[in-house]
Amino acid sequence: QDNLLERAEQALQKFMTQAEQYGDGNVRQNILTQGYLLGAQLAEKRQQYDQALAWLERIERGEEMVRLAPQDIDLLYDQAMLAEKIGRLDTMETLLRQIMARQPDYHHAYNALGYSLADRGERLQEAQQLIEKALSYAPGDPFITDSLGWVLFRQGQAEQARTLLLQAWEKRPDAEIA
Repeated sequence: QDNLLERAEQALQKFMTQAEQYGDGNVRQNILTQGYLLGAQLAEKRQQYDQALAWLERIERGEEMVRLAPQDIDLLYDQAMLAEKIGRLDTMETLLRQIMARQPDYHHAYNALGYSLADRGERLQEAQQLIEKALSYAPGDPFITDSLGWVLFRQGQAEQARTLLLQAWEKRPDAEIA
């Protein structure tokens, strides 16, 4: 997250070496899967999307692994965000909907799917409903408020969008909101 990519790659290599030596079974596979996801994230930060995809393709028994670790919502969320980055929007949506079904108050999933739809100008009414649901779980969250502003802008409601975007910026002057 600090963009120390060389150090991150060295740490990942060490992690993967240790993970490969860790016993057998589901625990080892879950550890390796986390390493593969981290490798994909590192490649994505470097905008090496083919390498990110190669890391993701190393995940064995993807659907089975999800069933083995249903409590790891953050892992599913990371996987969904990576799927979006490499253009697998159907996979992203499927994973986000799985999260919503398993943990209905996980507002990040609603916001991510709503924002993705709005950003592509697709299913804008559904995007707005998803984002509003995210806001019901996290009222005042500037990143979700930003998403709602974006969907309203896409719907042609420029003044309402501007008001929300400015509110989000005032609460959190972040580059992503800007």
